[in-house]
Amino acid sequence: MRTQVTVRGDDDMERPLIQLGVGRIGREDDFWIVVQTPLKVLLQKGVQIALSTPEGDDPDADGALVLMRYLYCEPTHCVSQGRIGAAQLDALGEAEGARVIFTASPERVLEIPLSLDGYPAAYAAVAK
Repeated sequence: MRTQVTVRGDDDMERPLIQLGVGRIGREDDFWIVVQTPLKVLLQKGVQIALSTPEGDDPDADGALVLMRYLYCEPTHCVSQGRIGAAQLDALGEAEGARVIFTASPERVLEIPLSLDGYPAAYAAVAK
């Protein structure tokens, strides 16, 4: 499964802001989630996925659903990765939406809304 959030620049060109993918590596039971973010991020903070509810952001979520650490940066983006278990995947399927959270330098926290439309069907197909 893969999704992308784009932004339109001053030159009127759309460019990816973040890209997110969920899948298995080999025959492992758990899934992995990979997120690409722009450059100029604080690597130590990592990337979080947090759930949203019909009432807004989840007030009971003291921590992230998934916390990923950055693996490396390329000339155009940085890549983070984390393991995501069945309970977390199910929670994504029941949520109204999610947010990808990362910290841009200097200390500016960005929360990118992520639609989960189509996620339950995609997860069911991949989980087989």
